Amino acid sequence: MIKTVLILYFFSIGLYLKSQVNSPKNPNKTPVLEEQLARIFKTPESAAQYLSIRLFPDDLFDDSTKKDLIYQNDFDGLISVLTVNLDEAVKSVNRNEIEHWNLPDEKLFSLAKEQTKKLVKDVSFEAVDVDKGMKYYFAYDEPNYFVNSLLFFPDLLKKFDRNKKGIIIGIPARHMCTIMPLNSTKTIYEDLTQYYNFLIQVYTNEPNPTTLKMFLYKEGNLYTISALYDNEDNFVRFLAPDVLTK
Repeated sequence: MIKTVLILYFFSIGLYLKSQVNSPKNPNKTPVLEEQLARIFKTPESAAQYLSIRLFPDDLFDDSTKKDLIYQNDFDGLISVLTVNLDEAVKSVNRNEIEHWNLPDEKLFSLAKEQTKKLVKDVSFEAVDVDKGMKYYFAYDEPNYFVNSLLFFPDLLKKFDRNKKGIIIGIPARHMCTIMPLNSTKTIYEDLTQYYNFLIQVYTNEPNPTTLKMFLYKEGNLYTISALYDNEDNFVRFLAPDVLTK
């Protein structure tokens, strides 16, 4: 099991490093970028097609930084940040840049979700065999920089729930979304433990970790699964909704 997890981890980190080398995005502002932002932020209509949402760990930003951001706490331990998706960069939106719009945050995020769904609706996943017929599916942020935002649209992932047992979604790093379809209620603990071990490998070795929480999508609903790890007994206890085992 550990060997499988490590192989999967190095497979993922290799693709991630490749994506960073070839990334066309440049987060540094230039005069041209500044002019483009000024045009975009002129009105809500001029910005609508660029608005987007990215997920980050909630503790990534201190309170002074959060004052400048436009954000929501949609998922436990995560922060949803309003951004603009440009050719040159994905940039967070500062509140003072669009305060002249006089729009409530709810409306801003509604517009941004519409555009973000368009960005992720055709994300491609790669299948990797684990063992005993189990597969994990991976999507990476190159060429799409919003794979973590798939968490807002789990309905786009229901195609992986072929056994109608539900799927487990993990976003252990900013560049990655992973999926584990549930095959049987009889092996749920073993399957979750192996998947959680893999998430730990990614989370602890990545420069941009996101969360170790897992998300169950089943019967049209999204649930959070947390893990409590006992180092002394080498035992994991999962806090999950009852629907997981039904």
